[in-house]
Order: sequence, then C-alpha cells, then structure tokens
Amino acid sequence: MSQRRTQEEFEELAHELTGGEYAVIGRYIDALTNIYFRHNICGRIIKMRPNRFLHEGGRCKYCNKISKKGIPLPPQDERVRRILVVDDDPIFNQICVENLSSDVLNVETITNPLEAIEKYKSEPYDLLILDLLMPDMDGLELMAKIKDDFPAAKIIMISGWEGNDKAEFKNVLNSTKLLGATETMHKPIEPEELKELVESVLILNEENEELESQPTISNN
Repeated sequence: MSQRRTQEEFEELAHELTGGEYAVIGRYIDALTNIYFRHNICGRIIKMRPNRFLHEGGRCKYCNKISKKGIPLPPQDERVRRILVVDDDPIFNQICVENLSSDVLNVETITNPLEAIEKYKSEPYDLLILDLLMPDMDGLELMAKIKDDFPAAKIIMISGWEGNDKAEFKNVLNSTKLLGATETMHKPIEPEELKELVESVLILNEENEELESQPTISNN
C-alpha cells in the first residue's frame, strides 16, 4: 500500500502535471476526496477528486469552449482576481469596493463572518481582507476556519484600535502573520495604501508560483 501524499507533494505534482495552469487551493486529504483547484488562465474554480484530476490533467469547460471557437485565452495577468472583504463596518466595506474595484479586481463584501465562511467555501477567492475585531467571530477564528480547508488562502488582516497602547496593538496585529495572515494593516487606512498592498500581495503570490515552477540550476 503506497504512502499518502502530503499537501506539498500533491501541490507540486499538480503544478508539474499542468505546467502551472492549475493551482491546488483546497486541503488535500486523499486521492478520492474532492478538492478545489484554480485554473490560473481564466481564474475559474473547479472541484474534483485528486485521482481524476491527475488522470485528466485538469479540466476547464469554459476555456475549452473558447479555444474551440478560435478565441485566444487572455494572459494570466489580465484575468479577474476576486477579493472578499469581511468587516462589520459597512462604511469600510464600501470604501474597499470604491477604491479596489477595477477591470482585474472584483470586490465583494460581507459583514457576517459565518456567512463569509460559506461564501468562501462555495467558490474560494484570490484574496481575503479580514477585520481582526468583530462581534460574532474575530478575524483569527475566521482565518483558522478558512485555513483549515484552504491552507493556501491569502489573507490581509486589518483592524482599528480604541485603546491607549497602540504599540502593543500593532504587535498583536502583526503577530497574526505567524498564524497564517499574509499581510497586515491597521486602521485608519489610506485607500491608496490598501490598493498598493492588495496589488503587491497578488503579484507576490504569482511571482512565487512562477519561481517554484522553474527548474533548480546546480552550480556543480
């Protein structure tokens, strides 16, 4: 009986098999348990058994249909990235929509963390922006629940602070990186700074994926 693959081993195998066209975004359990993949060309999410994915080499009906019509697929850097903002402050949510939305960034917002979990699980996003301090469920618990099923989820943790010790609060916020946050930012937030951070996180993720796909050159 063969040993079960690790998450990292399966991610590398899927990447090599498809030449980087597909990324594993769900937690790998075994060969027969459905898992989420993202098609990096069009950004669509598919869900299928790992053994079927490895046998078929991925599947995106949308891109296949376009290709059959002779329509060229857009470059990866032109596909729309989906962002979900989870904050109990509707004003901040609206600021995110107005300042982050573009031809390549689709921004959705939600105030209820429990609904956010279901929304993310139904079709995972490229990026999550989470408020650390929320009444029903704090950002750390929400991040943990998301990361449990989607270990590769990219998250920017944000929060304001009403206390006197802002230095201590910054340390608390920054420590969320040790627990899975990709980046952090404290309120009040300048829209342009948030936009730059979002773009840098998305670009950095893609550059890391490209570097991991390149063969290692030995100096020997």
